[in-house]
Amino acid sequence: MDKSKRTETREFWEEAVRLWNESGLSVRDFCTREGLAEYTFYVRRRELLPENTVYLTELKRHAVELQAAPESWMPWNYRQTLDSPTVVPTAAP
Repeated sequence: MDKSKRTETREFWEEAVRLWNESGLSVRDFCTREGLAEYTFYVRRRELLPENTVYLTELKRHAVELQAAPESWMPWNYRQTLDSPTVVPTAAP
């Protein structure tokens, strides 16, 4: 992403979310690479995507882990699973 475009515009955050989704990186790694605040990324992503879209996107990104341990990927606990150091993000389909 062009670092000179760092503004609080909807277009900027739409592009950031799209690039993150295509990157296959965790949010933390993507934000570190792009120099974004992780908390702000989560806030903006939530504003742009309904929660069920975020949840479904994460399930697609982690299909292998989902098959291995579906109980860890429920709507009420998938965020904890994502924060686990053992979860390796994969590219979105």
